[in-house]
Amino acid sequence: MHMVGWESARTGYGEQAIFHFEQPTPITEIVVDTYLHRFNSPLTCHVFGLLVEDGKDVESYLPSIPKWMLKFEDGHQVIPENFQQYMLDQSYLKEKTRVPSSFEIALFNQSDSPWVAVLPHENLERDTFHRFTSLEDNGPFSHLLYLHYPNGGVHGLKCL
Repeated sequence: MHMVGWESARTGYGEQAIFHFEQPTPITEIVVDTYLHRFNSPLTCHVFGLLVEDGKDVESYLPSIPKWMLKFEDGHQVIPENFQQYMLDQSYLKEKTRVPSSFEIALFNQSDSPWVAVLPHENLERDTFHRFTSLEDNGPFSHLLYLHYPNGGVHGLKCL
């Protein structure tokens, strides 16, 4: 029930955090609060759930977390290993595409990924208490992965 908030370093380009539940928990609602973040709130949020199998730890699931992908206008796609550094270095300008500055950013989740879409894509508004009850999957989950794009402040997160 505790709201956990933070503000990114404003170099974010896809901030993320993993939250752990003491026992597998079903989710019926997710609250993302951007209260008082009038000029620095994220544009979108995304939530994925994971149920860790007995005998494993969350570390073994990290290579399969959803990754940020760039889709260029000419059909070329890039999934950088380190999305934040790729964007900071402006590496997209070096891609061999017809129009290198014209691209869309999306999340890529492997079809066999154990990370299940709970809230695959929701738009966020500034200074707003967002309540999401139409979830793709309710779990139960042992872990939640929260991502937002591009960067910004979140006053609080809550799962019910």
